[in-house]
Amino acid sequence: MAKRLKHRAYASIVVCLLLVGMLSSICLSDIPLVKASPGAVIYAGCRESTYGISPFPEPEEWEQDMKIMANNWSGSQPVGVWIVGILAGEGEDYMLWTECNLQFPSPGGSYEHVIFDNTDFHEPYLDYFDTHGIKVWLQVEPGLADVPTLIDLVLNRYGSHSCVVGFGIDVEWHKQTEHDWGIPVTDDNAQAWEAKVKSHNSSYTLFLKHFWYTWMPPTYRGNIIFVNDSQGFGNLRGMVSEFEDWGARYYPNVVMYQYGYEADKKWWKRLSNPPKDIGDAIAAVVDQDLGLIWVDFTLRDVFPPPGGDNTPPVISNVASSSITGNSATITWDTDELSDSVVRYGTTTPPGSTESDAAMVTSHSITLTNLSESTTYYYEVQSTDASSNTAVDDNNGSYYTFTTTEADTTPPAAPTGLTATAVSHSQIDLDWNNNTEEDLSHYHVYRSTTSGFPCDGSTFLDETTSSDYPDTSVDDNTTYYYKVTAVDTSSNESDPSNEANATTPEAPTVLTMHVLRIDMELLIPNQYQAKATVYIVAENDDPVPSATVTGHWEGIAPTGGISSSTNSDGAAMFWSPKVKNPPSGSLFIFVVDDVTKDGWTYDPNANVETRDNVMVP
Repeated sequence: MAKRLKHRAYASIVVCLLLVGMLSSICLSDIPLVKASPGAVIYAGCRESTYGISPFPEPEEWEQDMKIMANNWSGSQPVGVWIVGILAGEGEDYMLWTECNLQFPSPGGSYEHVIFDNTDFHEPYLDYFDTHGIKVWLQVEPGLADVPTLIDLVLNRYGSHSCVVGFGIDVEWHKQTEHDWGIPVTDDNAQAWEAKVKSHNSSYTLFLKHFWYTWMPPTYRGNIIFVNDSQGFGNLRGMVSEFEDWGARYYPNVVMYQYGYEADKKWWKRLSNPPKDIGDAIAAVVDQDLGLIWVDFTLRDVFPPPGGDNTPPVISNVASSSITGNSATITWDTDELSDSVVRYGTTTPPGSTESDAAMVTSHSITLTNLSESTTYYYEVQSTDASSNTAVDDNNGSYYTFTTTEADTTPPAAPTGLTATAVSHSQIDLDWNNNTEEDLSHYHVYRSTTSGFPCDGSTFLDETTSSDYPDTSVDDNTTYYYKVTAVDTSSNESDPSNEANATTPEAPTVLTMHVLRIDMELLIPNQYQAKATVYIVAENDDPVPSATVTGHWEGIAPTGGISSSTNSDGAAMFWSPKVKNPPSGSLFIFVVDDVTKDGWTYDPNANVETRDNVMVP
């Protein structure tokens, strides 16, 4: 967990608190960390609070900034984390505040630890979002107020708005007077709160927000979105490492990340496009679908004021390339972030359009389904975040390209195919590289009968490399293989030579052991170690879904903790954090046991059973 810098305001007072070192005694839970195929940025936008930005933006500015954020990732929905209930109380120590101030009038009745405003601050904004493509989660900072009551009050008030997609709880301010940084959410809490939210609308989602996982429900996941708002990192790498761990812990649930805090500005201010650059780095390591939220505290540091920009982008370097009989790629540059539109056709003015909403400075649009040996006219267009549009039609003459004649010549048949059974569950294929400039990929075919045809019934997979590991084989079986080469015009070669291999019989007793332990030292001045334990079978194949149990020794001892191996056979463990440990002290991790149904752990085969990393 990064150190925390949290902002609050009450009676026009902004209070800042720096939290360091308060989790040094917390041990990891036994929730397994897993990996899967990469996800996508499906939500992107901004956090809102009435204390985080002044003067408070008009609806048009919120819309602009949320859409700029979302336009960084094609297909992303512009969203807001919209705080309608803020922590309130007397005095400057907001850790002692107990009330949730809902910023709309009371519906009548008495609600313990809930106070209301005389006017509705948020209704005009939600009205605007309803008709401008923005979606929001309505969030509260509950204090000592009853969370189900807050859910009912908020969703009864605003549930008619089409922009509302769910409800959020900042767990950091859930009964924080009874437990530092909030009462951890139990599984029963999470399940009951989610059910309460969905009782208002079954399509609503609940999010839970905190900067550290021990405040999240231990095992209940449901359809909850898990939001991390940690801050105070030394650099981008530290942020990405912590956020990667958060995503892995809650896979496959959607996760969201709030970033852009002042505490991190010392390094993100040097990035060319902080919202996108940080978001791209996070998205590159998170395996499930995710959301990216820029915070309101620094909104105007990275997004332009509405109406302040009246200058359209400057378009340059318009070109066409990669021209084939049925496709062509159009590229150009702009001097600011803007979207991409190409209008093209065989007559002028061109009538067909291809576009990409992503806000970029280097633009590329690929046109497909073109006719061969045909001249096409085209123009390009880009619009910036302030709706300023530039069109380059080559001074009214339009740019042109001519598609080539259809390519009907297939590549040469691949040569030198070999098949090697490396285990009872894998056969490795290898062949010589084809040298055609228009080579696209290879098709792999497989059968249990020699002399088989290469068709849909025997197609196995496609690959861009001249080798292929077949891991979908049975033991004690002979398989026959052929490969073909395919070019960019979808011409497929004749088959290669046929190769075969026979898998051995699977061992009757499956054994596994520790191949290695990788140790890593994290977070200077607030030290923590990470141990990655790799479990393999007798033939060194990774063993997924095994439970590894171990413990930490040295300067951060723990009891037994467990984690499950991912598809690479890797199980990850984090030590407790230690503030300012002496130089030369050791974080030591020891493997105690490995279990998996149908498998036997053979500790005598371990390459290592313990490892350490030293504090410099």
